[in-house]
Amino acid sequence: MSQSPLTVALHEAGHAWASHAMGADVLELTIIPSDDANGYCLHNRVKGDRPWYEHAVITLAGMAAECVVAGDDDIQSRANNGGYEDMQIAGRITGSKMYRSLTSIRMTPSARFVRAWESALILAREHFTNIDRLARFLLRHPKMGECCMPAIRHIEAGKDMTEWRYCAYCGLKLPESEVAA
Repeated sequence: MSQSPLTVALHEAGHAWASHAMGADVLELTIIPSDDANGYCLHNRVKGDRPWYEHAVITLAGMAAECVVAGDDDIQSRANNGGYEDMQIAGRITGSKMYRSLTSIRMTPSARFVRAWESALILAREHFTNIDRLARFLLRHPKMGECCMPAIRHIEAGKDMTEWRYCAYCGLKLPESEVAA
């Protein structure tokens, strides 16, 4: 099932914001589709004392951001609509069992998975305004490299991203206005 550009941007921005919240730097962020994915977020290693937990939260945060927009916490529908790989990775990290049929995905979640999912939802709800602002900026700047962390810090400081007409970090000239949802 094809997802809207805004949904993909929210998903990837959820991963990026969770990476930042868990102490990792975002190295690359894109919503340009490839053969494997609709986009991706690449971050360095988390610096916490429970790397399995931080990595699981980051992995689930994209689907959590989608759930906040949808007004639910139905991870199952997100997994069936493109989040399968994230769910599979988080399942491996947390020791959960996954089952896939031709039409759907089912999981027997471990307590670790449930804890990581609940944390990802809380993070997405508490930081949704910033996740949304990052997603909308990502629609204007669909591939970010060394500009990821300056953009995240700019948003975190409450600054207006529409003032970025030219990305001094990667040289991209940005569209004049925000992209409509």
